[in-house]
Amino acid sequence: MSAMKKTNKKLVTKIYYHEKADSSQVQRIQARNPGMPSQVFKSNKELPMWGNLKGQKRLETERGILVLRNQSSWINQFDSIPKGAICRKFWKINAYSGCNFWCEYCYLFKTHWNTPFSTHYVNYGKMLQTLHKVDQSLLQPRLFNSGELGDPLAIESVTGWAEYTIPEVGKMKHVRLLILTKSDEVDGLLNLPHKGKTIISFSLNTERNAKGFEHRTPSPEERIIAGKKAKDAGYPVRVRIDPLFFYPGWREDYGRLVEMIYTHFKPDVITLGEYRPDKGLIGHVKSRFPKSDLMSIQQQLIDDAGKWRFPDPERVDMLKHVKQEILRHDSKAKIAICKESKDVWSKVGLNPSPLVCNCA
Repeated sequence: MSAMKKTNKKLVTKIYYHEKADSSQVQRIQARNPGMPSQVFKSNKELPMWGNLKGQKRLETERGILVLRNQSSWINQFDSIPKGAICRKFWKINAYSGCNFWCEYCYLFKTHWNTPFSTHYVNYGKMLQTLHKVDQSLLQPRLFNSGELGDPLAIESVTGWAEYTIPEVGKMKHVRLLILTKSDEVDGLLNLPHKGKTIISFSLNTERNAKGFEHRTPSPEERIIAGKKAKDAGYPVRVRIDPLFFYPGWREDYGRLVEMIYTHFKPDVITLGEYRPDKGLIGHVKSRFPKSDLMSIQQQLIDDAGKWRFPDPERVDMLKHVKQEILRHDSKAKIAICKESKDVWSKVGLNPSPLVCNCA
């Protein structure tokens, strides 16, 4: 695993807000963060640039700040599905772009390679107007994933976006909100009138992988405890064990993780996914985590439908083993596999029809 210096756990050190960003929300966020430095800007050229910085210095520059601006398109449909993979074209709500956590394998390093800052969109009025319009047009529930392009709870204490949005979604008839997170910041959400219309999904991994790859995040146990709190508060709670890594001792580690989950609560759905980086991601990883174990793991992967993956024997073995561990605790568990072929589903012993997964 990478040997990184201990960092300040404070995820945001400065706020930059666009001159045309919704002033009422900018002021509200500033009031939530007294003493936090903030600065107005007109163009991206005025934001800190990483230049030739690498490693931790680069991360501190690009992921230590929070950019506030308006969003022009609040919702859209995900359609980047790998060839042959089973995946619903789920809907996204675009409240965040980028993330202040430092997960080594994060695909956002490639997705946002030219603007790698954590951005929060603050024209909430347009967001609610868009959601209400969609809600009125729907005949059945539709889930909107807020965790595809950033972690919607990572800096909840800074922005208060979920605290603002969840009660509003609770008033709607068909709109449902999905919060996918590695955070444990749920305390401010527990007494909100969510009416069961917001689903909180916790992304989990083994203690070894969390310590080695998921920097500045709460521990797996802290996230699981947050999941129990949310479940006790009446929220539907899902779990995503993703990405799975193949390494000596992985069976025991993932077995312990599943046991820890069920010791605290029973998830409504569990989705599994193996490490499957896009081509080109490893270069972005190397510029930030030059000693990452992902460099050696890359040598184990094969080209499969436009992504790098563990070969079938290993990946099927991992997915099947974790599935069996889950069923040992809950024989009726709803289990899904993320972005895998029908053949892999079959080899793992799962049926994708009807498809029940994290994002739909």
